[in-house]
Amino acid sequence: SYGAKYWFIGMEFGGGGSVAEVVSRIQGWHRRGCRELEDLGGPEGIARNSRWYQPPYPLQATWKQIIRVILSAEGEQATNSAIRDYQVNRLGRSGGANCILELLPLPSPGLHRWIYGKYRERIPYLRDRPTYTQHAAPTRADRLRDLIAEHRPPNVVCYGKGYSHWWREIAGADFRPTVLDTVSSARVGDTLYVTMQHPAARGLTGAYFEAVGRLLADTERP
Repeated sequence: SYGAKYWFIGMEFGGGGSVAEVVSRIQGWHRRGCRELEDLGGPEGIARNSRWYQPPYPLQATWKQIIRVILSAEGEQATNSAIRDYQVNRLGRSGGANCILELLPLPSPGLHRWIYGKYRERIPYLRDRPTYTQHAAPTRADRLRDLIAEHRPPNVVCYGKGYSHWWREIAGADFRPTVLDTVSSARVGDTLYVTMQHPAARGLTGAYFEAVGRLLADTERP
């Protein structure tokens, strides 16, 4: 929901281990009407049939840390049980309190795998990741910046320090260090921007993301 209190912007969708999977995703998006936002886990959610929504409801590596940020910001305990409940029932839901967005449009299984190069003759900008990023990211960053200006969310959390340049482009401001290591922030109008490490980055614990949530809450207070 663009009316959400917490927006999260990542680098790109996960998955996309094969071209067939990507084609299936795009075809499904077309069948659903090419909506700009979609429900993640509702009855017709785009991930509803994934293992994250089937017993025993395993915690997804990126989502669980995003949820830790939200729960901590709201003053709730980020127990595994609470995180699991939030993942299944509240994360990325239409009309909910959070909005999950990505800078780049195509899913990818990782930074060091590029499955689209075989199509570079038909679609030249898919030659390699740098060319694709240079082609797609500026337009997407402009769109995200316009959406933030229109909807004025209180909190925008950008994750993935390797894309700090693009987070500055979206915010239209320089970020400054906070009391937390590797976490920076900027305020533009009604919106607090925070950048943090990627939730799936190695060596980070849940305490890091809970501290980011507390930072959001503390910064919101008069």
